[in-house]
Amino acid sequence: MHLTQFSAPGNLADFTTDAQRKAWSKSVDQLFGEVMAATTNCVSRNDLQFVNPLHTDTSAFTNSEISWSGFPNSLVASGLSRDDAFEVADKPIAGDDGSLQYGRFVQDEYLEWFVHRLGTDIVAIDFTTETEHYWEQLHAIDPELAAKLYSQLTGLEVKSSDITKNKKYDALNGFNTAKGIVHLIHPSNTLGAELDIACQSTRARLDAHGAPTNDVVDCSRCGGSMIGGDTRNSDPKIASTVSAVASQGRALTIPDPVGLYIARLDTTGWQTPDGSDPAACWKIVRGNPAVRARFEVPGHKFKISDIKIAGQPITHAGQIAEQVFVKLTAAVGPDGQFKKRPASPCAGAQVAAAVAPRFTRASRVR
Repeated sequence: MHLTQFSAPGNLADFTTDAQRKAWSKSVDQLFGEVMAATTNCVSRNDLQFVNPLHTDTSAFTNSEISWSGFPNSLVASGLSRDDAFEVADKPIAGDDGSLQYGRFVQDEYLEWFVHRLGTDIVAIDFTTETEHYWEQLHAIDPELAAKLYSQLTGLEVKSSDITKNKKYDALNGFNTAKGIVHLIHPSNTLGAELDIACQSTRARLDAHGAPTNDVVDCSRCGGSMIGGDTRNSDPKIASTVSAVASQGRALTIPDPVGLYIARLDTTGWQTPDGSDPAACWKIVRGNPAVRARFEVPGHKFKISDIKIAGQPITHAGQIAEQVFVKLTAAVGPDGQFKKRPASPCAGAQVAAAVAPRFTRASRVR
């Protein structure tokens, strides 16, 4: 059946009226339009292999999962030891020096977390893949509803004024930073970035020798900056997978419900002090597919630090994040639908390493 309206991420039932659901669908439709328009400056609309499922019948498309580890590989790639990377990623936002180099501001794999402590002990960790775009739109539709949901998720009393600044939604409010977590805040962890990487990666590209290549994350996107971050787990995986599918002449899209999701927690090789299943500590608390999960020992019968991963006790939430896999789903059309694929040079070497943000908070497209 042809899609007639975008659903909320994770098929959430937050919206209470048809008008609210239509408003959300319209915002996603507009976001698809923006990322596609940014690519059609280099590829004609007829040759563009990325489609909007609200305007193209994708009922015959097949779904394929793309997943990656949720711990920020960019920390280790920068030269930090694994232990130092865990330390940096777990730093709380409160008390940071404002340089955006710690904690949530380095958690760049579309997964972010908040650590609950009792003294120095970790007692629970909340993980989320919910995007700022969703919460910004939800707040615009109904600020009181947004505050009510904040209260439910954080377990704290939240008023609409607590998450509003200058009459607009404040994504960096205290209940989504120092006091808890509701949605992603890293500038690159945006819904627009997900769609943009997928759309840009459908273009046929040539390497420095003029040969077709699917290694496109470092290629210049239509507009000049690189498609994604080559030291991340997510961007190279998304870009190369999409490019390989597109090279078969297939159309591609991100199907409904559009979003980024928690795929699974891999507890292979984990040990608990009482021999119980460590998977019992993991609970999906929001979304189907999942957008929020909590890691907590049932009944607090032992400490999280009593659990060992590959023989090492858990001392940082990042050790768990390494084993949390994030996913997006790509919907893929029939083979050979696009017979002619105009190819352009990758030209990634001509782009500076410090590239302009693409579809990030800084560019105001989320």
